[in-house]
Amino acid sequence: MQPHYLLNELKSLFKDTDTLLNMLDSGLADGIWFLDLENPDHQWFSDRFWEALGYDSAEMHQHPSAWMALADPEDTNRISRSLDEGKVAKDYRFDEVIRFTHKSGRYVWMRCVARPVCDKHDKPVRLLGFHHDVSSEIMLQKSKELESELIRHGFKSPEDGYWELRVHDGSVFWSSQMYHIHGVDYDFPLSLDTGLNFYSEDDQQKLGAAIQNGINNPGLTNTLELTLHPRLRDPIPALISFKCVEVAHPGETAELYLIGTFEALGDEQQTNIQLKKRLSEMEKQVFISSQTMNMGLLQFSKDLSRIRSCGYLPVLFDIPEGQNTAVHLKRKLKIIQDGRQNLFLPAVVNMIDMLEPAVGEQHWLGDFLLQYANKGKRNWFKTYLRVGQNDDGELVYKLVLHNIDDEKRRELANLEQQYFLERSQTVSGVGHFVIYLEQGTWEGSPVMLDILGVDDSFEKSVHNWITLLTPEFSESVPKAFYEAVQAQTSFYTTYQIVRPRDGALRWVKISADFVNRENFYRTSSEPTFVGTIQDVTDQMEYTRKIEEQNAFLRKLAWSQSHEVRAPLARLMGVAEALQDMNPSDPDTQMFYESILPTAKELDEVITKLNNRINTFEKAFGKSLRTDD
Repeated sequence: MQPHYLLNELKSLFKDTDTLLNMLDSGLADGIWFLDLENPDHQWFSDRFWEALGYDSAEMHQHPSAWMALADPEDTNRISRSLDEGKVAKDYRFDEVIRFTHKSGRYVWMRCVARPVCDKHDKPVRLLGFHHDVSSEIMLQKSKELESELIRHGFKSPEDGYWELRVHDGSVFWSSQMYHIHGVDYDFPLSLDTGLNFYSEDDQQKLGAAIQNGINNPGLTNTLELTLHPRLRDPIPALISFKCVEVAHPGETAELYLIGTFEALGDEQQTNIQLKKRLSEMEKQVFISSQTMNMGLLQFSKDLSRIRSCGYLPVLFDIPEGQNTAVHLKRKLKIIQDGRQNLFLPAVVNMIDMLEPAVGEQHWLGDFLLQYANKGKRNWFKTYLRVGQNDDGELVYKLVLHNIDDEKRRELANLEQQYFLERSQTVSGVGHFVIYLEQGTWEGSPVMLDILGVDDSFEKSVHNWITLLTPEFSESVPKAFYEAVQAQTSFYTTYQIVRPRDGALRWVKISADFVNRENFYRTSSEPTFVGTIQDVTDQMEYTRKIEEQNAFLRKLAWSQSHEVRAPLARLMGVAEALQDMNPSDPDTQMFYESILPTAKELDEVITKLNNRINTFEKAFGKSLRTDD
């Protein structure tokens, strides 16, 4: 089959590197960057990246410090750790959202996706990354989170606008309605000072004092009637209510925020019409940006009589072009659980019945394996549900589907590998452990706990572990261990313990290695010992019996080769003496001829045995002579 002519044209087009870069930088991304992993201080950024942040590329340095100076410090620290981890793996995937400060002072959220470039030896030597401006989507997400937080703290569902002020650094967030009411665009440099400038000096003092009062009295609601002076519009009487509360945004620790609502007291009908129009435009931008995030949205009524889809769903599920995506997903999208397939949306409705979510709430439903049609491909999706209302007051459910197939399959592969490792250790009787040296604590596998004869209630401290040792090893083993810690080297030993479960004496063998690195579930670097433990009681008993047997055999060999020779010599002397005493006697002669050859034959056997013993002693430098 001949390749499609358009594919040939595309390949020909991409042979021109400049054309490809210009296309990516100007139309498909909001900036490109290229990092030298072997020289991390060498990094190149495209002009489009700096322009997206309001800067002239000619005045910016091609150095990591240039973008770090514009990024949020928390994001910078997280990204630095992620990049450091990426240097060791050729299959590394960098996917982070970074908050930058625009030259105008406003925030710009960029999703940064990067993949490694390897040399001929398959070693990662470069990182190629792309930036995508996802500010509109982040703003909508934060708006929904803030709206839910306001309702949770007793505010009525805000219609005209809502806002939050982070007490720690004074950063301000506005919902989209706030921008429209104030008559400014989304690139407005938002801060506490710029927000206060929309009010008269008297109102600024009132609002400033109320904000300070709110910070000093968390939980106290403050309400003020002020006059807003929006740009290019007449002044608007407004009612502002807020309180200081603890808020924990996703992925962040709880902090103090001022959260509040804004209610315009002017021509509400005209204001609402303008807001709905602007919000509709904003949602459209979010749905377009969802294509770069592998996301899509389904909006439906609870009885599924009304349903529509937005975003990237047709591509995610390979729905034929020209088909009604929402109808197809309603009829053919299935959830796979416990080997069974059921229609997905009716299953979501059942979850809604169990959750009974209120208007404004957002819930994570779970990670699900979904399949479109009977022969369609299966993909993992993270699902979020949000409840709203339409103009008629009817409940509307919005379901966000985020494709996490690659992430989930890596997670399942890791779980499978972990399961096989644990099973192999269980079958072989090998346990594993980690000792955290700074804390003096340890964690061990179930096999290790069984070997030691303890359960989960056992205090997992190094000191408590040492108490299991028999007196013979209670000093020598800890001393050797702490010497290995000081030397930061490996540690191998075999010692005897008293097993608490049944009081049995057991021999255990430890093999451990010193590690000083950041592990996968701790945020700070901590020196550790990682190792294995085996019950070698049977081997030690077997070795003891072998040594006893060898000792017995050495004694027997010595006896045969030396102690038997003296009686044999006397026996041969007696036989010769008998012959000399009466050589002509036939009976004596017959006795002599019978016993002497036998004695000589036995002498030859002993001589050979003695020669073998001498050979062994020379070869192994060990005498078989015994004192007994």
